[in-house]
Amino acid sequence: MELQYRQLAEQKLDEFIEMRIAQLREEGATEQIDIKPGSWLYFLCSEM
Repeated sequence: MELQYRQLAEQKLDEFIEMRIAQLREEGATEQIDIKPGSWLYFLCSEM
């Protein structure tokens, strides 16, 4: 199986963050704070 890497487009950021939150839930994380705003900032600023 060959891996393909793509740059995360801003239009897909909501979908990506939802997948990340689902992953954290599966790993046992509990929702004590909303990480969406911080995640948006993190991913947008990491493009610079």
